[in-house]
Amino acid sequence: MKTFQYTITDPVGIHLRTVTPLVKKVKEFPGHEITITRDGNTVNLLRSSAVLKLAVKQGETVTINVSGDNEEAAAVALEAFFRENL
Repeated sequence: MKTFQYTITDPVGIHLRTVTPLVKKVKEFPGHEITITRDGNTVNLLRSSAVLKLAVKQGETVTINVSGDNEEAAAVALEAFFRENL
């Protein structure tokens, strides 16, 4: 399992406009289990409504866990996505 933490910089946090492309990015890694955790609450990143319910705001740190066959590449790609979009 690969794990990284990211502090959200988007002024609105994780919201509908950012979660849709995030889910699309996660779908690029079929067969992987990819989750996001905030304050002890963990949800699958493919479930956009669950991600939105986490209500992640600017300045909050989330933990992303990636497990699967090519988890290193998936974690690197997702971390880059977070830096560029969130």
